[in-house]
Amino acid sequence: MNWRLMERFRQMQEEMDKLFEDFFSSERFGPSFLALPSPEKQPLQRFQPARFLKAYADLYETDKEVIAQFDLPGFDKNDIDIKISDNNLTVKVEKKAQKEEKAKGYYLSERSYAGFYRCISLPPYLKPDQAKAEYKNGVLTISIPKDEKKLKENEIKIKVY
Repeated sequence: MNWRLMERFRQMQEEMDKLFEDFFSSERFGPSFLALPSPEKQPLQRFQPARFLKAYADLYETDKEVIAQFDLPGFDKNDIDIKISDNNLTVKVEKKAQKEEKAKGYYLSERSYAGFYRCISLPPYLKPDQAKAEYKNGVLTISIPKDEKKLKENEIKIKVY
């Protein structure tokens, strides 16, 4: 498998997603065109809310837990909102800053905004009420322990013919 080719296809898909997001969120259709409900009401939506960037995640599974890691440099832990509901992990990060200066002869007002959003489907055999999150050196790590009882209930054996 040519990994460079696969990486290029992934980049092209991201560019197409961004193109469609920009097109449908533009002012040409008015503010109500394809208005999406809040992320909390529609956690499985394909596109990110318009004002958020996609937060990239590394997901992996060990014998005891599922771990999700997000690179979020430059944010404070108070800027991060994490929710688990209906087998979905939602991470939303917002940082707003406003600066205002007044002096004789001039007035300066600056605003900046940064935000990330990601909703990830989780397997049904986890214990979301025991999830733990750690934010260290710009990396958010969320670990959710597995429920062995639910894991065995969801296990399906397939007979090969």
